[in-house]
Amino acid sequence: MWIATAAGYLLRIDCWEAEKELKTTPSSECALNVLAINDPLD
Repeated sequence: MWIATAAGYLLRIDCWEAEKELKTTPSSECALNVLAINDPLD
């Protein structure tokens, strides 16, 4: 994923690496899905 900042920088995020140690529960997965679907930039 690439993110452009207002200062003109490009940030690259390796989502697989960032999430590989993430521990979730069914409840937290539901909350993450709601955020991703309804307001991904919030």
